[in-house]
Amino acid sequence: MEPVTLLLKLLDSDQREIFYRLCIDLIEVTRDASTEGAAVSSVIGRAWKWHYLLRGGRDGKLTVEGQKGLIGELLVLERVLLANIAPADAVQCWTGPVGAPKDFEIGKIGLESKARRGMSSQFVTINSEFQLDETSV
Repeated sequence: MEPVTLLLKLLDSDQREIFYRLCIDLIEVTRDASTEGAAVSSVIGRAWKWHYLLRGGRDGKLTVEGQKGLIGELLVLERVLLANIAPADAVQCWTGPVGAPKDFEIGKIGLESKARRGMSSQFVTINSEFQLDETSV
């Protein structure tokens, strides 16, 4: 199995100091991990804590749009990925919960799902240019 690599890229040089502290904190949280999986879990957990801190709190609730997005991702997972690849591989490809640019990454293929309900708007929201970037996987 190939080692896991986490790449963080600073997009705004004005945020260099806080970005440095974030990186150091993510490294520190892995120091006592006994396995690669434990290290990955620790980093993900700590990254969420940073997210909640910088976002301004955690109420534990998804917005209506967030709920639609999650349901859409779960449907893609069930109807597309699980129909074509092993369950463990399908779940590992699901990157939506960790905030990756694409909801699913299968090798060099990135898949972004968009969900809407019934007769709702024919438009969807693109959250960042990376969702459309074919080179970001």
